[in-house]
Amino acid sequence: IGAQNIRVYSRYEGLLSQVLKIVESDLRYMADQADVYDLYFDCEQHEELKSSDIVHVLRQINHPRIHALFDFGNMINADERPLEALRGLAPYIRQSHLKGVRIVPELHGFGHQGVNQGSDQDDLPSPRLLCELLMLGDHEPQVTVFSLEQENHYSAPAFRHSDEDPDPFIPYRDMSDTPLPPGYSVEQMLSEE
Repeated sequence: IGAQNIRVYSRYEGLLSQVLKIVESDLRYMADQADVYDLYFDCEQHEELKSSDIVHVLRQINHPRIHALFDFGNMINADERPLEALRGLAPYIRQSHLKGVRIVPELHGFGHQGVNQGSDQDDLPSPRLLCELLMLGDHEPQVTVFSLEQENHYSAPAFRHSDEDPDPFIPYRDMSDTPLPPGYSVEQMLSEE
């Protein structure tokens, strides 16, 4: 299809240590493919892995075509704070998903719901996140892609918790889905997004 940049993320179940080994193996395979086919892969911290988990794997691989994608809200579900997650992942970020998020407290963790970015419901420090992303890179911009994800009514539960074991069990997760809220028409949903 002519794409050169591909976003990937983990959807594995198991102990964190096992999941990270699988992710590392997958990214090593992708690194080989990247060299052969002139591709770049960006690993997103997609709600169940902490930024430090992604950094650990990227350090192990240490490949110039394997990077990170920073999503404005996904660290919430992994029990991380946005600015701390960005600063930890910063050396590896090449792409970013910008979106608005309402943080939903849960027992020993946080879920999130998609809201209009910058609205009074948006709990993220979006201007600061964007500024720090724009400032990455010494002589040229490090972040090459900013994608706006307006995901109104998207809902995701906490995947990591403040009281978890050092090697927590990561449950299987279904594909992300945003069902039409009760009382909404498709036209209204699309208009708001």
